[in-house]
Amino acid sequence: MIRLEDDRFNQIKGSLRFNYMFPVEERYLSKRDFNKETPSRKEFLRRQWVYCNSITDDIKRMAEDTYNGVLDGTDSELVNASCDFKLLEDAAKNYKPSSQN
Repeated sequence: MIRLEDDRFNQIKGSLRFNYMFPVEERYLSKRDFNKETPSRKEFLRRQWVYCNSITDDIKRMAEDTYNGVLDGTDSELVNASCDFKLLEDAAKNYKPSSQN
């Protein structure tokens, strides 16, 4: 959960859903420019970014645990609630962007 402790009404602002991870080659990623957002949205995104950066090691560990748990198949609930990571990895290898993207 993305929790912003200083919000007295609703501290939970989002979640990271590791069971829905999918591979993307670095060359297809782009950075989001928070400066193009409205002031309130910019601040909201900045606060989430700061929070996520403060728990980077935890995020990596949870992502790896989820990935490995799905691949080893020992937790059927996790497997059933997750993407087929190997299928997505194979599809990503064959991805060819169209001119429409």
